[in-house]
Amino acid sequence: MAGKLDEVLVSSAKLLEILAGTTDGEEEEKLVAEYIRTLNNHVRLEDFKNNLEWFNTSKSLSLYGDLKGKVVVLDFFTYCCINCLHILPYLKTLEDTCSVKDGLVIVGVHSAKFNNEKDSANILSALQRYEVHHPVVNDSEGIMWNDIAIPCWPTLLVLGPSGEPILVQVGESGVAVALKFVKIALKYFREKGYLSEHTLPVTPAAHLRPKCNNSLLFPGKITVCHCCKEKPCGTIAISDTGNHRVVIMSDCGKVESVIGGTEKGCSDGTFTEARFNGPQGLAFQSCKLLFVADTENHCIRKIDLTACQVTTVAGTGKQGHDTAGGGLWTQQSLSSPWDLCLVPGREADAQNDLSVLLIAMAGTHQLWALFLRDAVWWKQRFYKEGTCVAIVGTGKEENRNNLYPHAAAFAQPSGVTLSPELQAVFVADSESSSIRRVSLVDGKVSAVAGGSRSPFDLFQFGDVDGKLYDAKLQHPLGVAWCPRNETLYVADSYNHKIKAISISTNFCKTFAGSGKSGDSVGPIGGNSVQFSEPGGLCVSSDASKIYIADTNNHSIKVIHLELELLERVDVHISNMYKKKTRAPRNCVQTKIAKIHPNGGMAKLKFIVGLDEGLSLTPDAPQKWALEFPDEEWQSNNLSGEYKKELDVELTVPKAKENQSTSAVMVFRLYLCRANNECLMKNLQFLCTVHYDTAAPTVISDSFKYIVS
Repeated sequence: MAGKLDEVLVSSAKLLEILAGTTDGEEEEKLVAEYIRTLNNHVRLEDFKNNLEWFNTSKSLSLYGDLKGKVVVLDFFTYCCINCLHILPYLKTLEDTCSVKDGLVIVGVHSAKFNNEKDSANILSALQRYEVHHPVVNDSEGIMWNDIAIPCWPTLLVLGPSGEPILVQVGESGVAVALKFVKIALKYFREKGYLSEHTLPVTPAAHLRPKCNNSLLFPGKITVCHCCKEKPCGTIAISDTGNHRVVIMSDCGKVESVIGGTEKGCSDGTFTEARFNGPQGLAFQSCKLLFVADTENHCIRKIDLTACQVTTVAGTGKQGHDTAGGGLWTQQSLSSPWDLCLVPGREADAQNDLSVLLIAMAGTHQLWALFLRDAVWWKQRFYKEGTCVAIVGTGKEENRNNLYPHAAAFAQPSGVTLSPELQAVFVADSESSSIRRVSLVDGKVSAVAGGSRSPFDLFQFGDVDGKLYDAKLQHPLGVAWCPRNETLYVADSYNHKIKAISISTNFCKTFAGSGKSGDSVGPIGGNSVQFSEPGGLCVSSDASKIYIADTNNHSIKVIHLELELLERVDVHISNMYKKKTRAPRNCVQTKIAKIHPNGGMAKLKFIVGLDEGLSLTPDAPQKWALEFPDEEWQSNNLSGEYKKELDVELTVPKAKENQSTSAVMVFRLYLCRANNECLMKNLQFLCTVHYDTAAPTVISDSFKYIVS
């Protein structure tokens, strides 16, 4: 049967090549109709086995029962594969234009590469993370894969209404043309009367998602600001990937800003206007400037935490296939940037000149650089400010180390970290299950731990402590350098562990985690603590803690190195949304304003002074925070340090006419009187808006209060 399918593959390749060069709709329909009529295809596939687990459907499906009378697109994929992920938006677009009733069914056939991916609970998390809603079957042992002789991930196999294979598309290149064929084939079979309008029991699963809408959802990466050397600010940034936003918090878990919305998009603007799509890597250039790898938008974004603005600095917003680069800023297309790391632009200023943004470009299996100012790089080559260019890797998916950076090759690099002391960056190369080292002096790429000696072998994975190639990892996604003990920490994602590598010996060992997916904290010795596919980690400014994005547990955890203790960090996003049906009992001031039912903007000024004889308690936290009735409210800032005069802008949601709703501003101040008496003041200001069709969409008001 494999030989017969090979015939379909050859015929498919010829047709797709012709379709790719054709734009005339009538000509395309004639080509597809003639192709289907003359296709010499008598292959009958084995149906799905009865004991397989299904997702997004309430029952198992049959090719010759439930799917009879449908054009079926079988998507053979594995959820770690970046090329498979690139196909998902195309499939989603096809689903949006052609429904099951129209005769189209897309079925994902999950054929795992890694052992961890065979587990149905992990597959379900991945389907929810990537918002896959069509039926998916867990072909964990590759039964259908082997029976049909599928050549690689991803492969699309299109079946006619009687279950006959009519098209094979191998790889992501050309998938748009293949799906154009599907649309034309649907029209052809509909006109012949071969399609059925019957529905299917499709029920997208969501029971693993956090119950609280304001929780983190599949956080991918986390980073700490290391820019303030004398007095570290401790600011932490989290890519709240599943919610398509970035969260800024203090080291104690207090949320200071939420940037972006919970729906995906690609737009610049204020924190409430900006939209991301599956953001991952983060890098602070200063305590007020953060770069974000907006992965599924295929671009790099810059967040100005002072101006509360988001701007795109590289990428076009669409996936590129360029493996050389060299364009300026947003003229250069990118492909799934997964992690970021700032490195010095000149050797002499290694500690202070972090002006080159390194990009782990998972989609093209390379390291790229965005030069934030003019720089002379390896081999004295000059790069103009804004140049975005590939600097390491051929673009081939391999585990190839080399003295020359452009002769080396990666396999889906997904994590990168800087070691200033070693003038090197370390890379988590996920598909080769290895950790690699890149010299910042000359670009040499060398092995650190895991993987295989053969550059073509991407299947050397496992969970084994050891040195260099004797060590085994499973799809690592994150790396973090700790200068205090010269140790590289690794988020060994599919082993559900944090590994530690001694760089002086290249010995890799388990540091924390039982090796089984779970969610427990405590002393890290033994097998008591558990993670679930941790995707990112970072070391605190004082090198005493490791923060971990525990992705499938939707949480942030922290390891206290000296105590050897793992704890959860309570990220207080939900505290910003508290139902308020009446004024707080200790409200010091209330203002009522009218706004249009379409909602709009409320510009508020708060002036909070101190009476004579009162002063702020030195070193005590003097904070303010906004509390909203629900997540529809947004603000350019949600909390911060006390200032006598404070301006905030609130995005007020839509509502029906004559309704009212309120936001609360809270000041918590620690004060001292002249007689050394200390006290705490919790001041609450109530801002109520009443919806009126005659009111404007932008309102302004001010609150003034003297604490006595």
